[in-house]
Formats: sequence, structure tokens, C-alpha cells
Amino acid sequence: MQPRLKTKRFHAYPLAQIAAAFAFGILASKIASVSLASVVILATLSAIFAALALFSERMVLATISITTLSLLLGFAASTVEQSFVPPNQLKRLLEANGKTRPTIALGEPVEITGVLERDPEIAPDRWLLNLSIERVRSRDVETGASGTVLLLVPAANVATGGELDRLELTY
Repeated sequence: MQPRLKTKRFHAYPLAQIAAAFAFGILASKIASVSLASVVILATLSAIFAALALFSERMVLATISITTLSLLLGFAASTVEQSFVPPNQLKRLLEANGKTRPTIALGEPVEITGVLERDPEIAPDRWLLNLSIERVRSRDVETGASGTVLLLVPAANVATGGELDRLELTY
């Protein structure tokens, strides 16, 4: 009988575990409001604790520490991403921040003013227009905005009188 080798398993599926923790961190950042500095401090402590656990060969503690670190990094990444979105970004105008209702409600008519980013693309059943937004008008209120929108114009509207051809859209 051969002697059994003692193997130390970190986890059966470590990348799935780390990815899931990272995703839960992103989700948690949408629900909870914690300062970025606090998250960075906790992530640093978790990384130090994980390194100490690995060096002392305590794999369960190392697994827990690295999973916690992944969760905190997901939280931090989402927080940083949200902080770089300008307040007039179309994405922000469509979202409610919990305190106020969104500037633009989904499903309500909106007038968009912008610049075409490239020539209109003609598809068999529609036209595609990439528009860089400059202004948005909703509920009789016009505000400056930024972002990009892909507009789809159905072919039935294009075929009836060539409205888009008369607009002479160029970028």
C-alpha cells in the first residue's frame, strides 16, 4: 500500500469563489454606503491577514481572508467607478439616488440634442444613429447632458417619405 500524500487544497474552485465574492462586493456597493477609505483600510488588513494565514499554512483562514478581500475589492471598484461618472451623465439622469426621483423616468418621452459620432448606418429594416448627447429635455425641463445613445429608426418610418434623407444627417 502506498502512503497517502497529504495535499493542501486551497479550494475546489478558487476562481469561481473569488469572482462570486467580487460580484457580491459590487452588489453590496449599490446597497450600502461606506466610504472608500474605510473599504481600502479593511482590504489592506484582509490582505495582510491572508498572507499571514498562508505563511502559517492555515488554509481555511486564508480562504476566508482572500474571499473577504475579493468582496472588498469589488466594493471598492464599484465605488470608484461611480465616483467618476459625471453628474450630467445620461446614466445618472436615468437613476434615482434614493433621495430624489430620477431626472428622466423610464418610458416617458424625451427630446435629445446631440452630435452624430459617425455616418448613419443603414440596415435592412432600420437605420442606426450613434449620437453623442449634449442636451436632454424631459418634463419641459432642458438640462445639459453627456453620454452616447444608439438610436434605432424603424424602416417603416424611413420608407415613408425619406424623412431621414431630408435631414441630411452628417457627423
